[in-house]
Amino acid sequence: MSSAATAARPTREKVMPLDYPLMEHELGPIVILGAAQYDGRPSKVLQARLNAALALGTDRHFVTTGSNLPGDRFTEAGVAARYLEVRGATHITALREGHTTGEELDAVKRAFPDIKDITLVTDPYHAPRAWLIARRHGFRATTVTAKDCPIHFPQASWFRCVIHEVGGILALVIPGLTPALHRLERIMRPNWSARHDQLERE
Repeated sequence: MSSAATAARPTREKVMPLDYPLMEHELGPIVILGAAQYDGRPSKVLQARLNAALALGTDRHFVTTGSNLPGDRFTEAGVAARYLEVRGATHITALREGHTTGEELDAVKRAFPDIKDITLVTDPYHAPRAWLIARRHGFRATTVTAKDCPIHFPQASWFRCVIHEVGGILALVIPGLTPALHRLERIMRPNWSARHDQLERE
């Protein structure tokens, strides 16, 4: 069992099998990028990503990603894996680490060093940046977007997400920009303060 797949889990989180035989598919394993969970329940954003992944077929090899914040009993990857499991998926690898897209793809790279082709499942506004980050990690990525994503134009949350993604793309090409973007996000999204605190500790 890979060290990435056995990363530290919250003690109150149910342990489930993590490593399954990798199935050969044209688009590689389906990597569902992490999103918020609330005490074991996937957020609407995460649920939309998971439903989009399941629409590709329950016989696929799913890779769920994402850690937790201090005080959380569950990880994003663990919650996502359970959601897939109860809906018929049998080939699941849960990588319970990573607070950013880059960190989550780092975990995928460590767990599957020989894999090049992956299918990324995420939100429409996040897909371009996720694809760029995947390319930087050496993956040939295909993106599948969650059509049921609850964030739509012209909601205020849509504008915040677009600003976040544009800033994230700029940070990929302008070294040193990330801290300034995090300060801006603390103003735009005060509920993300715990997430930024965790990133700064790392």
